[in-house]
Amino acid sequence: MLTGSSMNCVVVVLNKKKADFHGIKFIDASDLGCKKRSENVLNNEDINNIVGWLNGTGEPTDSVRQLSVAEIENHNPNLILSVKRYINKDLWTPTALSQAYEDYQQAELNFKHAEANLLSLIS
Repeated sequence: MLTGSSMNCVVVVLNKKKADFHGIKFIDASDLGCKKRSENVLNNEDINNIVGWLNGTGEPTDSVRQLSVAEIENHNPNLILSVKRYINKDLWTPTALSQAYEDYQQAELNFKHAEANLLSLIS
């Protein structure tokens, strides 16, 4: 995207129609394109995907997230608009791990109750 640079390319699209404002949409297209030499090159399909996500007509993906200004202010008072800050493709975040552990504990408890019920029926 940026020849000879390791910097991420970011495109900001502004819309003058305030009535149409539904928040800020973040699109992480870092997985798109094919590597040619030291740069990524987008093909027509990749560009169509990005435009579809921008217009809200593209296939659902975890690479797109729309947030209100209030959500961004609560998450980040300095209003740094970094795509990586708001789109986290890593499912193993501390919150996700904590929830998975709680789910596991509940399932284990349910299993022990079911096992006790089964043993009482057999006896």
